[in-house]
Amino acid sequence: MKRTWSRLAAAGLCACIILLSPGPQAWAAAAAISAKTAGSVAGVPVVPSAGITAGLGASSGLRLQLQPAGLGQTSLSKIPALSGPGPVAVVAAPAARLEAPSPKAPAVSLSPEGTAVSVLTAALPQTAAPEGSLQGLQNGVETLQKAEAPAAKQSILSRLFTGGRICAPADDTLQAPAPGQTSSSSLAPSRAEAKTAAPVPTVPAAAPDFNKKAVIALFVTRTLSIASFILTSIAFPFVAAPAVGWALYGTLMALGPLAAIATGPLNGSLADKLSARNSMVINVGLRAILTLALPAFTYFGILNFWTLLLSSVANGWVLSSTMTTENAYIRRLAGRHQATVTALSQVHYVGLQVLLGLIVGIGSFIDKGNPITAFLISALVHGLIITPILWFTMPNDKPQGAVKKAAVKLVDAARGFFKQYWKEALLVTGAVGAYFLLHSPLPIAGALFFWVLRSKTVRDLRAGLLREKAAREAEIAARVAELEKSGGAPVELAALKAEAKRYEKRQFRAILYSSLQAVLTYPFQNFALPLIAATLMGAAGKALLLGQLTGAVFFGNLISNSTQVSLPDISIPFTAKKVPGQRLVQAAVLGLGAVWVGTSLVPGSLIAAAAAVAVGAAAMWAVGHLSPRGWIKFLGVGLLAIWLPYLVWAAPGLLPFLSVQKALFLTMLVYGMFTGPAAVSFNNYMQSNTRKQDLGKVFGTSSSFFNTFNSLGYGLLSMAAGLLNPVLPPLLLGIASAYVAGAALFWRAPRHMPGLPESSYSEKK
Repeated sequence: MKRTWSRLAAAGLCACIILLSPGPQAWAAAAAISAKTAGSVAGVPVVPSAGITAGLGASSGLRLQLQPAGLGQTSLSKIPALSGPGPVAVVAAPAARLEAPSPKAPAVSLSPEGTAVSVLTAALPQTAAPEGSLQGLQNGVETLQKAEAPAAKQSILSRLFTGGRICAPADDTLQAPAPGQTSSSSLAPSRAEAKTAAPVPTVPAAAPDFNKKAVIALFVTRTLSIASFILTSIAFPFVAAPAVGWALYGTLMALGPLAAIATGPLNGSLADKLSARNSMVINVGLRAILTLALPAFTYFGILNFWTLLLSSVANGWVLSSTMTTENAYIRRLAGRHQATVTALSQVHYVGLQVLLGLIVGIGSFIDKGNPITAFLISALVHGLIITPILWFTMPNDKPQGAVKKAAVKLVDAARGFFKQYWKEALLVTGAVGAYFLLHSPLPIAGALFFWVLRSKTVRDLRAGLLREKAAREAEIAARVAELEKSGGAPVELAALKAEAKRYEKRQFRAILYSSLQAVLTYPFQNFALPLIAATLMGAAGKALLLGQLTGAVFFGNLISNSTQVSLPDISIPFTAKKVPGQRLVQAAVLGLGAVWVGTSLVPGSLIAAAAAVAVGAAAMWAVGHLSPRGWIKFLGVGLLAIWLPYLVWAAPGLLPFLSVQKALFLTMLVYGMFTGPAAVSFNNYMQSNTRKQDLGKVFGTSSSFFNTFNSLGYGLLSMAAGLLNPVLPPLLLGIASAYVAGAALFWRAPRHMPGLPESSYSEKK
């Protein structure tokens, strides 16, 4: 009897150790005691052997499997992080072996995938209701060490009877012991270990290759946003110029992009880290708020150069951020349909510009009412309509390749930033001070451009670290290695190395050429055209003419883009025939051309409308044979068309059958036919040659260059407007002369952009 009580006491001590002291040492101690108490107790059937194998994960997750005699296998997994292979803490424990074999011995196994602590413990008494006792032990072991907060930690015994609350782990990231260190004895790592152990990066699940819902929502919101943008872009010159004059209006346009220049890489970096939903909603929400600035300044009677500058800088930044985000996410949302969606987005944008500016004449709304109303409409549309649509339709998954980095204190980050860029910051400060002496934005734009040029992202871009390596690069590398090994053909070796260098620099050079196009086009469209409209029309009708001239630019874009877009065939209702989607787009464009000519250029003339259709179809056929290489090479053709209105204006007798307005319409049409597709070609080239995870960085940098060059262009035009008297047509002569130099540079550009088609002409579709 004494021996029986001794064994029962030992078994009880074993159970207490297991229940009250979780950890590897508890299992080892239990095994040591159990080895002495194995056998049979009078009147109580004893299971001779029960194996417990505990896989000890560093985040205290366990999986319990029970296989008692007569019961099926039960498998539980409470911690998803341990459902696959992962780092685990391995602790050796002395094993105690029981010699009483049993063919029906139950097995108790705690084993996630990974190495484990293995011990043999006391036999469990098998009673009339084995499910109850086994389930109790199962529930207890499952909850081992799940509480993270010290106040919430309870023993298994306490949880079994009190139902203590279990806290979720603070971080489900697995943590492995550092090399040369051992894990703590408990199942959960100590707080010191948790702080020092490096988290294992988690890569988000791959997003769908083509997100149909998101792409549809993108086009719906773009429609509303573009319509609002057309209104505000027509209205802004006629809000700002009367308040400060045309020369200072040019200065405003030059200073407006400065925030976008400085934050371009940051905008791109955020686009690479944030989900499409969060990034787009933030941009649109900020745009809605900032658009209200001009109405607020007008209401309080403080509309002056400085408040206009504040509004211009803020809106310039948010527009740049929006463009960067959209360009970065098109590839992620469109997937395999990237080229089609990009081309369709261009057709969509320019189609709305043509419809609202050229056909509807939305500028007359500005002429008849208060220009400030356009900004109120834009704020309401973005805040109350676009934001909810984006929130419920855009994916909330982070870009592939995004890695969660350790948080850095704001003070430390600021200290490191200024330590790295103190010289650039000092230069910008000096340039801002110089503005009050020189009254020119050029030094500020130059200083910010120098800063961006020295940033890490631009250095990586110039070194080719962000590029998508082409197959040709591998061929070049293999051939170079072969020639260097054999020591032959130095001429071929030099040529191959030069070609490899062009591939390495192709992204950066594409950004430079794209920025050159921007400086030659955007200041002309946003400064010179409003000035021309105001000069020709006076106070009445200037906004209508500006909208029509801008619409003519985009109508030229539409003619060319309609030949590039690739759409699926469309079934004709009630027939078995199909029509290429591209042909329907082209038919719609020709219809718009007929309406424009028949209602604006030659009102009421059906012959003129029919001639417009014929000329438009011929233009589509001609430009439809150009490849992306051709669009870039012949961009100068569109730019040189600006000489036509200058000659008509400066020498009216030279072409007496043309008025200045009609010459401008024809020029803007040809100008747009080449500038639009060239911009698409640059954009597609950068997308296809950039690693997917770095799209935001590259387009952010491109945005900074784009805005820097624009700022320089606006500054030069505003300076010229202040010096010339009269301003027009002499200002057109300076612009046309700059276009001659630009045309020569674009003619040579394709040779610095490897990967473009070999020919400037594509096969007939």
